[in-house]
Amino acid sequence: MSADSYLEALKVLQIREVAGVDAGYYQGDYFAAVMEDRYGYETSYSASEPIGLLVIGYGSCSGCDEWEGAYTAMERLDVLTRIVESIKWFDNLGLLKEYLASSDPKLEWYAHEEKWPDFLEKVNGLGDYTQLA
Repeated sequence: MSADSYLEALKVLQIREVAGVDAGYYQGDYFAAVMEDRYGYETSYSASEPIGLLVIGYGSCSGCDEWEGAYTAMERLDVLTRIVESIKWFDNLGLLKEYLASSDPKLEWYAHEEKWPDFLEKVNGLGDYTQLA
């Protein structure tokens, strides 16, 4: 299992990853900076556009992963709704970078993750325009 199935499902809602790091192996956290792809075909992200911080925790099987354990359309819709509501949105990339550099206690939870610095480096490396994968 990985966060890929979550990210693919979010594309249906036109939410695209700008930068991300998988902090797990068969289970763990996925840190992502995401954008709304208003038209469904964006190929780049502009630093002046809104950007969100998304953290997805995933498990290794249907018994410990919410998405894999959702068997009906309504259950998956419920999971996606909670994920979308968990995104912390910022008006632009500069504000996201400021937040990630802050001492917000909510960020301390992720600071222990081995790959958290990799995520910070990716976000801080985003420029005025970023090509999407």
